[in-house]
Amino acid sequence: MYAALWRRLPGGRPAKIAQALALLAVVVVICFAWAFPLVAQHLPYQDVTVTPVDSPAAPATPVPSRPTSPAVRSGSYAPTVAPGARPATTPALDGGQPAQ
Repeated sequence: MYAALWRRLPGGRPAKIAQALALLAVVVVICFAWAFPLVAQHLPYQDVTVTPVDSPAAPATPVPSRPTSPAVRSGSYAPTVAPGARPATTPALDGGQPAQ
């Protein structure tokens, strides 16, 4: 397709490059000015699956949030386990076996 377009453009190589860039710019402007706004009307931007906590459809018992320490906020957080304690297990990792 691009080869056929290149052959149809008149002029030498510099003229063809300039015309190809101008055609590309026209396509981009058409997309942003008309095509994308028309398509955006039909996209489900407002159909979210996360329910806000204060909405009537929220669960009766909200899930408690974990406190955020300064180390977590700074990104230097490494989870630790108290000496002698076993870490909690995760069903996806150990087949759902509870910690002993």
